[in-house]
Amino acid sequence: PFTLQTDASDVALGAVLTQESEFGAAFDQRNARTGVDMPIYFASRVLTSAEWNYTITERECLGVI
Repeated sequence: PFTLQTDASDVALGAVLTQESEFGAAFDQRNARTGVDMPIYFASRVLTSAEWNYTITERECLGVI
């Protein structure tokens, strides 16, 4: 499975796309195999002056676009 994580601040936003991989996998306390999230893509940029007015929720969503 893929995971997209976003983060936003007052001046910038960022995102990272990862995919679960068995490379480097380990076993948890229940002896179930757990994967490792391997980074596929990173993105970041500064907010425009218009985007400064966005709510934090709207800024977090910008990382998906």
